[in-house]
Amino acid sequence: MDARTRRVLSMAEKVLRFEREFPSEDPGQQATVTRLESLLSQVNDLITQENLGLASEGAARQRRRRTRAALHKRLRHLVNVAEVVTRELPDLEGEFVMPRHG
Repeated sequence: MDARTRRVLSMAEKVLRFEREFPSEDPGQQATVTRLESLLSQVNDLITQENLGLASEGAARQRRRRTRAALHKRLRHLVNVAEVVTRELPDLEGEFVMPRHG
């Protein structure tokens, strides 16, 4: 969530808090406060979804890094085996090149 959105949300929460502390008898204002409560509830649900998505994205990134590292380790072994084989079969030279790790 960006800073501007956080500020607007904070202002809306302050308005709602004020309205709860000093309720109005005006039915129009009560309807507006009810609508504001509903909107803030929806926004808070969306914030929760966003945070869960960001956490999930970070976890997926970590899994991909670990998977790449594990594959790289195994590929290193295969390239070593290929180097031994190319000593016996020189026409295979250059076929097994270790990919760049990044």
